[in-house]
Amino acid sequence: MEARAGVIEISAPASPTEVGFLDTPWGALGVAVTGDLALVADGEAGLRLIDISDPTAPREVSSVDTPGLTRGVVVTGDLALVAHSSGLRVIDISDPAAPVEVGLFDTPGEAWGLAVTGDLALVAAGGSGLRVIDISDPASPTELGFVDTQNVSLGVAVSGGLALLGDQFAGLRVIDISDPTAPTEVDFLNTHDRSRGVAVTGDLVLVADGTAGLVIARLPEPAPGTVEGTVTLQLHADHSGTAITFEGPESVSLTTGPDGTFSVILQPGTYTVTARHLYHLPAVTNIEVPAGGTLVMDAVLLCCDLDQGGDIDLLELALIETNFNSVESLWR
Repeated sequence: MEARAGVIEISAPASPTEVGFLDTPWGALGVAVTGDLALVADGEAGLRLIDISDPTAPREVSSVDTPGLTRGVVVTGDLALVAHSSGLRVIDISDPAAPVEVGLFDTPGEAWGLAVTGDLALVAAGGSGLRVIDISDPASPTELGFVDTQNVSLGVAVSGGLALLGDQFAGLRVIDISDPTAPTEVDFLNTHDRSRGVAVTGDLVLVADGTAGLVIARLPEPAPGTVEGTVTLQLHADHSGTAITFEGPESVSLTTGPDGTFSVILQPGTYTVTARHLYHLPAVTNIEVPAGGTLVMDAVLLCCDLDQGGDIDLLELALIETNFNSVESLWR
């Protein structure tokens, strides 16, 4: 059986043109590109590495035999992650002429598709749902968590803290992976046929939906989070008037009330928070505002010990993320 990996010019999207192709030994099922290298998941013929520096004449430079069925591939750094009938296979492609398999994780179901975010590989594992795998040590991939889905997971894409899963006849499933050890389904979209391939661009999700063609959905806006707390002052009984700024996905400034309390609603994300008051040392920290959750921040602003002339000593700032019942102490 032969198939072709084609190179398509899309500079004119209304009239894409094939400019080159290469016959592969089995049947090309997936492809990823890094620089001038195309990696083709070629079914029973394993992973094929193809030089596309001349798009009109692509040429194979090497291959990796992966007994079984190779269905998909993504690239992260010098690693190719392969969705395979035996699970997740990790290939070192730092030398494209001599790729080497360095790790393997045997998923409970066959791997059909995958995506990567940071040190996490998200594997659509057929009837075994979504598997979240730590690849920080490529030689020893480790499963952190999983979520069972309604049907057969065939494709996956990632957007921020969400995994978008093509779950065949169960449509598009939206999985919160902000805690990789406990991924949770938070939403779904029934599509018209069988959801398989998934891609994300901006706030749009594109789903290859079998005989129904292409389905385009819009990601919902994440729910805002609340940040609240109290700032007390070492020098004053009246704790009002502390200026607090939040710099991140949006910029917000506020002033604490008479008892030093504050509350603000912010878009989710990472912020740098600065609290300032006359004659007191500023307090600066970074926070993560949870979507739809509440973050409680309490701080004490100290004055400088000008008489002693010693080093500035800062009291502890405690951040309590009430959603997860965890405490992180800073500036100890």
